[in-house]
Amino acid sequence: NSFWPCHLPMKYYITLITSHPCRAGGQTSGAGSGTGCQWHLPRLSTGTSSGLVLVFDIPSKGTNITLSEVLQEHRDSITDIASEDGAADLVTADDSGALCVWRSKDEFSLLTKISAFGWTCSSVKLWNGVIAAGYGNGQIRLYEATSGALRATVSAHARWIYALDVAPLTGKLLSGAEDSYVQIWKLSRSPDTGDIEVRGQCCDGHTPLQRTMGLMV
Repeated sequence: NSFWPCHLPMKYYITLITSHPCRAGGQTSGAGSGTGCQWHLPRLSTGTSSGLVLVFDIPSKGTNITLSEVLQEHRDSITDIASEDGAADLVTADDSGALCVWRSKDEFSLLTKISAFGWTCSSVKLWNGVIAAGYGNGQIRLYEATSGALRATVSAHARWIYALDVAPLTGKLLSGAEDSYVQIWKLSRSPDTGDIEVRGQCCDGHTPLQRTMGLMV
């Protein structure tokens, strides 16, 4: 058995037990790819090294945690999972770089699948219907969550991206990578065209560098 400790809201702490072990994935380039674990009320989704995504029902009280669904679209180790409220409310990423976008109502349904392009997707986030995905080649790619359309590509880092995080209220996106840089990006949409705009601040311990990234639509 494999164990995933997950910190949950209201100071709940649980351990999930399953026969599908999670472990580090294939391509690492010095940065180990792991498995995702994402809480989205009242469910918890966790990825496995076999590419399965296990969905657990979490009761509001008690410890009767049950496995409700198994999502089977991926063929490689799950590296990250992200969720938000919206039409497309869950995205899963794997070691090949493929992304799957899901709608989780009474049952999960696949909205779209974004093909791999040769690099592991090491981290993924959802913000206002936008998927921000970080890759082993140092790129951040932004997709429309409902359609999977590529809206912007940012050459954010010189080496493997370790992690992304996003502030949901401001659209600020943080990226950290093997090149020792931490960068802060501001995501927004053009009010006229709906295109995604990315503005960056590069932080290397010295004077921040402000820059505006071009769009690829």
